[in-house]
Amino acid sequence: MTRDRENLLLTAAFAVVTAAAVVASAGLSPVSRRAPLAVAVPTLALLALEIAGQISGARAGRRLRNLGIPGIASYVVAGRTKDEAAPPANGAGRRLELAMLGWACVLLASTCALGMAAGLPAFVYLYLRLQSGKPRRVAAGVAAGLWGVLYVVFVLALRIELFEGYLIPWAVRR
Repeated sequence: MTRDRENLLLTAAFAVVTAAAVVASAGLSPVSRRAPLAVAVPTLALLALEIAGQISGARAGRRLRNLGIPGIASYVVAGRTKDEAAPPANGAGRRLELAMLGWACVLLASTCALGMAAGLPAFVYLYLRLQSGKPRRVAAGVAAGLWGVLYVVFVLALRIELFEGYLIPWAVRR
């Protein structure tokens, strides 16, 4: 699979994850739905532009290669000039992109399962511990601080009902 096609598929995967967040927000109250939609809808628009740019960039690169200008074509497709650094060797960049996609899926899953007040701090804790290698105390402190900010800003100050997730209400009803 070519690098162009991999980039296009990865961008499309981010678009699918973002679209899933839009679908998940449909179950929220109208007030609680505003914040996820305020982020997800513009993100989807930007991802659509990115996909269109990748498709047209790949076409432009193919046209330049067909004209016998392969050196310039690689820079047009990659979106960089000759002075800029080459992408990381040995697929390090691809692994990083896949890790970011994986963490985006973990964020969506934790928020859907546990809700905003529990899922976001849980995600931050896991990310800081597993991806960044931070000590437990630091990760727990940042996660607790996030929970405090979410509670004070949204629940107390703005009186916005946070999404409870699907797992917690289900467990309480049993």
